[in-house]
Amino acid sequence: MKTLILRLALSALATADPIASAATILQSPGSGTVAFEAEENVIIVPGSPTSFVITNDATPSGNTALFAAGVNNTAFPTSFASYAIKFSAPGIYKVFFRWRANELYTDADPNSANSFYAPNRFNSSTSPLNPNPDYGVSTVNNTRVRPESNTYHVDPENNNLLTVSQEQVDAGQPLYFTLGTREAGMTFDRIVLTLDQSLTESGFNALENTGAAIPPQISAVVGSASLTTVKVTFTKAIDQFSLDPGNFVLNGGVTVESASLDPVTLKDVILTTTPQTEGFRYTMVVNNVNDLGNNFIAPNTTVQFYAWQLARGFTRREYYFTLTGSDVASLTSAPKFPDSPDRVDVTQGLFSLNDPHVQNYGVRLRGFFIPDQSAIYEFFMYNDNDAQLSLSADSTPAGLQPILNATTSASMSFDSAVVGVSPGSLVAGQRYFIEVLLKQGADYDSFVNVAARPQDDPTPASQLPPLAGNRIGALVDPATATLQITRQPARRGCHPGAERAAIGPRAAGAHHLDPGRKCRGFMGRCGHRFHFGVESLTGPCSRSELGSGGRRTEPISGGRKRLRPLGRRARSQQFLPPPQTVSEFVPARVQRGQPRPRGHGCPRSRSD
Repeated sequence: MKTLILRLALSALATADPIASAATILQSPGSGTVAFEAEENVIIVPGSPTSFVITNDATPSGNTALFAAGVNNTAFPTSFASYAIKFSAPGIYKVFFRWRANELYTDADPNSANSFYAPNRFNSSTSPLNPNPDYGVSTVNNTRVRPESNTYHVDPENNNLLTVSQEQVDAGQPLYFTLGTREAGMTFDRIVLTLDQSLTESGFNALENTGAAIPPQISAVVGSASLTTVKVTFTKAIDQFSLDPGNFVLNGGVTVESASLDPVTLKDVILTTTPQTEGFRYTMVVNNVNDLGNNFIAPNTTVQFYAWQLARGFTRREYYFTLTGSDVASLTSAPKFPDSPDRVDVTQGLFSLNDPHVQNYGVRLRGFFIPDQSAIYEFFMYNDNDAQLSLSADSTPAGLQPILNATTSASMSFDSAVVGVSPGSLVAGQRYFIEVLLKQGADYDSFVNVAARPQDDPTPASQLPPLAGNRIGALVDPATATLQITRQPARRGCHPGAERAAIGPRAAGAHHLDPGRKCRGFMGRCGHRFHFGVESLTGPCSRSELGSGGRRTEPISGGRKRLRPLGRRARSQQFLPPPQTVSEFVPARVQRGQPRPRGHGCPRSRSD
């Protein structure tokens, strides 16, 4: 997969015409700042073995980014990205930039994809000199490692300050600000040059792009597991004084009670609402919201979103990275816990195993325990490092009570001595909020799993199955679940025209619960994957119709899936709206023409 993506990037570079010219960025009179998107108005000088390209990536600013493709060349820059800037204010400018490291590189080397060559001056050389005296290695090099480096952050370039003289301003000629490649996988979203050398991340986000005067738009709307909040993301920094709850109107009998602005991003607005109905598709109409430049959103801007709904078999998983210590208290005392997880996804059951394979982080698993019979329940857990299991007496997290605290387990098996008891008798079919906290220490082994049984169940703890299926569940966003065919069905020995052929391509679903992180196009990855089997495929068997190659991604919508022949590919299509549950096995059927009479087929078989 890594090789394929690198080839795609290099192929795109080889076939695209180099960008020979771009618009000059004009600093506004009286401004001490120049701000711009890294992939816009850029002159790219390609090179080898590392070269800048513009790629698809879901960024805080949009859907494209400047990307260093290929393989590393750390000795000197081989490719350059230049921006022509006409300054109106002289002074010493500091460079700030928003960037991330691509996962395909950091998975192989945690310290990769996190450096570039920063210019020592304007109008620096764009020739691949070794060494090139016009550049120095960026100070961001190795300051962050995966998985933290895989998400966008704002950093300054601390060593290379750039001077604009009064003579250069008076001359009225553009100066060229140029970046050079160093490590492949480095991805730039946005760049700011400013006289304010103490610029903060929130200040960075509040800055308008130089020359921009377009109105704000809504880029995303996402509900939440609480069913009482909605996150609205705008394309520009928003004036908090325009966020009157009455500016946001919902249908379905739901009322917006308050609106609050994220103080860092300045683009994310959290609406508190009256209770929403699970799985309902809401329409929101927005008016009178303006950005910091007093540009107003288009009148009656209309967007839609789904209220979250129950997905049985899964729980929400939140990660908190870069936290030392192996005890649960080192997680719960962290400033980022619980409201600012670094990553969010879903996982099957109350389970996590070496994901990610790094040190010093915490995990919180949350969902519902749904008993299949009424009883007092015993809960068992194995874990590494310390973990805490809590259960609520109802479906709300407000009632959570710790019922089991466990140090590192001797083995990955349930032990009758490591047990917690439910706070009273539980009613069959009711939802009870459940939570697991896990703290990973300075080693690389991390796991947790939970089982449960009625108190009078004689099944030995070591023989209990982990919580899964209908006994566990979480509220998820129906609009963001997807199904991916990761291995296409291959020929299984049936002659062309045979009536039946059972094949089982393995599929994987990806589910994002963090609205701030979207699918990153062909240069990134999307969320945590969980596997679904695909069975009972029938129809004429022919490699030309069902052979390997290619894959398609579609939303999970439950019910019956149909895989239709498409050249050498099979496509999963949806026929039902989002379901109340996400099943582990997805029925599928392949059909072509009229079936032959029975007796002319071949035996069922499976492949994955």
